Amino acid sequence: MDSTHSSSFYYKRGMILEAHEARKRERPSTRQNERSYNDELREQVLDQYGRKCVVCGFNADIRILQLDHVSGNGNQERRAIGVRGIRRKALKNPELYQLLCPNCNWTKRYNLNEHNKRSN
Repeated sequence: MDSTHSSSFYYKRGMILEAHEARKRERPSTRQNERSYNDELREQVLDQYGRKCVVCGFNADIRILQLDHVSGNGNQERRAIGVRGIRRKALKNPELYQLLCPNCNWTKRYNLNEHNKRSN
């Protein structure tokens, strides 16, 4: 076997082998699986929390709704368990979270002085 053709490579004289391309098309990539799971998890959270802002009732564009920690400290928790972990926790503990539009979320942060707190 020469150095340009070995079993660890899928290339033969600069051409991608057809069998490799067929296998790639058959199975979704890990990134696609992750994105699909995250999308499903977000949809479950939106459904559980009513798909609208709890303060003003905004529901015209659900893409901008944000899952907010009722008691604050969202940055610390996000660093500890990640966004996906927070979404799973929100499904189990709905009393700890709420859906807010960006305006209401920033108003809450300002009123509670969360915007000046630095979390280490």
